[in-house]
Amino acid sequence: MLDLTMSLANRTAVYDIGQELCALVPNKLVRYWRVILKRPIEFNGSPFRSMLGKALSRGAFRDLSTASSLWPRRSAPTLFIDPIFSLRTPLEPNDIVLCHDIAPVSNPEYYDPGAGEAYSRAYTRIQEAKLGMVFVSEFTKNAFLARYPAPYRFTKIIPLYHKPSLSGPTTGSGRSKPFILMVGGMEKRKNFRGAIEAFKTSRLADLGYELLLVGPRGNLSAELLPIIESTTAVSHLGYLSDTELAALYSDATALFFPSFLEGFGVPALEAPKANILPIVSRGTVLEEIVGPSGPVVDPTSIDDMARGLREVIRMPPEEKMSPLARISEHQRIFSIERFRSSWADLLNSEKVT
Repeated sequence: MLDLTMSLANRTAVYDIGQELCALVPNKLVRYWRVILKRPIEFNGSPFRSMLGKALSRGAFRDLSTASSLWPRRSAPTLFIDPIFSLRTPLEPNDIVLCHDIAPVSNPEYYDPGAGEAYSRAYTRIQEAKLGMVFVSEFTKNAFLARYPAPYRFTKIIPLYHKPSLSGPTTGSGRSKPFILMVGGMEKRKNFRGAIEAFKTSRLADLGYELLLVGPRGNLSAELLPIIESTTAVSHLGYLSDTELAALYSDATALFFPSFLEGFGVPALEAPKANILPIVSRGTVLEEIVGPSGPVVDPTSIDDMARGLREVIRMPPEEKMSPLARISEHQRIFSIERFRSSWADLLNSEKVT
């Protein structure tokens, strides 16, 4: 059984992972909160379904903190695509948990109140059950095992991938000014506020550049949207389709990704595929994703982030080709073919149905 409860709310990597895993498991059972179905629901299929999914997810998160009965399970093993939803489920040793990061525990200040405590309880139950663990990166695996050591049944790394739907020719974004792109939900850990300050400090707006923020709203929206509206040459475009996002990648001058904390960081894969350099945070998993050739900045320093922006903008196109080629070579291991084959082997060997 696949627990896809997080797919009710998440429209980014976690959602895509759930859909991919469903396609790999024939005759699977899927669980959304307390409901078990024989096939997944395409919550991205329409605005109504998306709204319904988010409403159900709010109920599921509230249910995590109640004294209600445990959530149902029909078969074993169960694969949880997010650790939090193993919290109210009877765990078996042959269950599997996919862990994206431990950020709610290591940095609870980036999350809504109660998230850190809830994830801590979930991770402790997982540690006690000693079940199978899959991680999206070496960075995440090391962080988890350092905090929650145990003789787990197995610990595997299956990295994420570049989405095929972002590849291929596009008609372009149609934007008249050059721009720097940021992609991600408007969350505290993404460092949007610092990025905006760095863009202002860089004075690239004086050269005609814009900073475009793409992604759904999050726990920083109420604070950040007024700042965006009052800042020259900075815009929030909201959640975009893959076609719209691919068009922006094709025209962007650079990807700015100075996140404080990531479990993987898919935009750092997407940018080089579009032949644009990703500017990423030093000391985070993003260095693992781009390799030693990616431009890095200190996400806690406005001046250093501004420096990184100016340096990449000033690089002539031919100068960018060498680091882009090295990054692309490094990222060959992050393919959807490897993701699918690794998961197919694991799910078949574990008899997840």
